[in-house]
Amino acid sequence: MKAMWQSRRIFAHQIDCCLCEESVEFGIFSGVSDNRRRWFDIEQAHTKIGYNSRDDGDEWNSPPD
Repeated sequence: MKAMWQSRRIFAHQIDCCLCEESVEFGIFSGVSDNRRRWFDIEQAHTKIGYNSRDDGDEWNSPPD
C-alpha cells in the first residue's frame, strides 16, 4: 500500500494545484507521494498543473505532523 500512499500535505498541494491552474478545464491526475515503490505515473500532473510530489511512504509509520 505504501506504493500508492499520499501524505496529507501532498494531497492539499495537489488540490491547490488543480484550483490554481486556470489553463486546464478537465484532467485526471494520479495523486501519490514520491514513493520509492510508486508505480503510478505523476508526470502529467507535474507538467499540466505543477504538482511537485514529495514525501515517501516508506519513511512514515504514521501521518506527518
